[in-house]
Amino acid sequence: MKSFDLFFKKDDLSIKVATKIKKRLLEASFEFNEEAPDLVISVGGDGTMLKAIHNYLDLTDEVSFCGIHTGTLGFYTDFLVSEIDDLVDKIIAQEYYEIAFNMLEVTINYDSKTKVLYALNEARLENNQHTQVMDVFVNDRYFETFRGNGLNFSTPTGSTGYNKSLGGAIVHPKTKAMQMCEIASINNIAYRALGSPLILDQSHKVTLNLHGRNGAILGYDSYSIDLEASCQELAEITFQLSDKMVKFARFKTLAFMDRVKKNFIVEDI
Repeated sequence: MKSFDLFFKKDDLSIKVATKIKKRLLEASFEFNEEAPDLVISVGGDGTMLKAIHNYLDLTDEVSFCGIHTGTLGFYTDFLVSEIDDLVDKIIAQEYYEIAFNMLEVTINYDSKTKVLYALNEARLENNQHTQVMDVFVNDRYFETFRGNGLNFSTPTGSTGYNKSLGGAIVHPKTKAMQMCEIASINNIAYRALGSPLILDQSHKVTLNLHGRNGAILGYDSYSIDLEASCQELAEITFQLSDKMVKFARFKTLAFMDRVKKNFIVEDI
């Protein structure tokens, strides 16, 4: 690990931190490489990290990521601003181990083409204009007809994000699974939905056939596609846990349950 790039928020603190890291690593004979670095250092929060990962989506087999936390919450960022020197010392000394997380794979099938997207946290089919109706298939077998604002699909690492806000379960990141969680489903005497999060292993895929797409948005991590604006005829959208993985360089050890406790229960561990 001898080359690096920096991906940072554009606030004063993050810029200052990134500048200091770059100066120290260059002094230690590391190469600053924006095209194909060994290590990408994210300075900001989880949103900054997700953008950094999407920036290097074609190089996830070669690039490792680590993060410094300058925002209000960081599940992917291990180091605080006060720990910059400790992080840089460990990068220089090559004191780290790697851990890899599966991404979510989203396939949009149009009549004339196929588009594949990836997400580390989650992908969601949402409609805030009116009730979204869609047939849900699990491994190509009809499961239900959903009515509501939408459905959210999360990876284990993304289970602590939007998924948790929807009442979904927190899933350990070593679990090879995908979680489907409803967004404001309609449950009454006329219409029924599952009404519960659904956790599926890596052998399962979920396919959605939309009954209309006016107002429908497909969000994935920090990005989105307006399905209504697409001029292509939409056939179906499929969600599944991908074989594609993102590598993180860990320069300190913090168990997953400690991360959960630190971010949601107590500040200091």
